[in-house]
Amino acid sequence: MERVGQLAPQLVALAMVPILLLHLGINGYGVWALVNTLMVFAVSLDEGSAISAQRFYIVYSTRGDAKFTARFTTTLLTFVALVTALLYALGPIISKTVLALTHIPAGLQSDASFLLRNIGLLIGLLLCSNIFVGYLRAVNRFRAIAIVTIVAQFGYVATIVLLAEQLTVRRMFTLALVQLVS
Repeated sequence: MERVGQLAPQLVALAMVPILLLHLGINGYGVWALVNTLMVFAVSLDEGSAISAQRFYIVYSTRGDAKFTARFTTTLLTFVALVTALLYALGPIISKTVLALTHIPAGLQSDASFLLRNIGLLIGLLLCSNIFVGYLRAVNRFRAIAIVTIVAQFGYVATIVLLAEQLTVRRMFTLALVQLVS
């Protein structure tokens, strides 16, 4: 079960490529892939905070220290909220910069700008997800991680398949928000 949960996001991403290419078009898929690449890059800059958080959660849980665990979680989530707010505030600058450096077709510039202006929300949700996964790993809830991951991926695939004819780059943003919240 745990291995399936680990592989599910990669398998889903790979399986969705033909569907997304067909319904978003090559350029729309390119915009979506660019935004995903920027998100992965930004989240990888977190300096291993998820792994560090997991280590501290292990320390606090072995001590039975719920007070420090709650305080630590509050601190981490406050930091993520501040980073998210900063990225959201910088969204227009991020959007202008990326659009100036890329050759996005005129018909997709509005959607690309929307995604790039709001990329901070997706990055913030990814960081929150990493913190909570770190906590679940620390308390040996690997099966719970796997189940949630599988359910979220299944819901993502089902929604894309059901909405395939109505897919747009902006709708992909909404789907990503829903997937990250679940």
